[in-house]
Amino acid sequence: MKEVAYQFIHLQVQNGESCRFWSDNWSPYGKLHDYLDAGRSQLGIPKNATLASLQRNGSWQLPAARTKRQLQVLSYITTVQFNEEPDYYEWEISGEISNKYSTGDIYHFMRGTVEEAEWTKAIWTPGSITRQSFHAWYLPYALSVTRLMKPEIICFGIVVTCTLSGPKGQADVGSPQLEDGKTR
Repeated sequence: MKEVAYQFIHLQVQNGESCRFWSDNWSPYGKLHDYLDAGRSQLGIPKNATLASLQRNGSWQLPAARTKRQLQVLSYITTVQFNEEPDYYEWEISGEISNKYSTGDIYHFMRGTVEEAEWTKAIWTPGSITRQSFHAWYLPYALSVTRLMKPEIICFGIVVTCTLSGPKGQADVGSPQLEDGKTR
């Protein structure tokens, strides 16, 4: 889950003192540990280095680049300008930036666009009791033979008989029956 949330969190570099060079999402390249394959080569930069620790007396103390990606990162670092403000994190979801975390925004982004069914306004009304609305929604869903007869259930050899309509639409208000005809 940490990797999923990581893409939404961006560190805005101000003074660079809390910006961890290798692990924070502060550059356009994301986590530099992954981008530069730091498991093999760390450029001589310590694993716990901050961005501010790489600058002394207004001059960047950076090693020479040995790959194209290292050159890209080191070139980008030279454009970073520090100020006196502390670094801070922002949430960026679908191009919108916020200083606060919103579970709803993350959920809707990850879920994607889902068409709302016509019947939802009848079940999920603003003044209703949530528990009762849930039961009103779940009961038809649970009793629906077409919902229960999904291929993943059938592949395990489970045959489900609806207690209201029976196996072939016959009215059967008795106990649910198993495949062998026994009741539970």
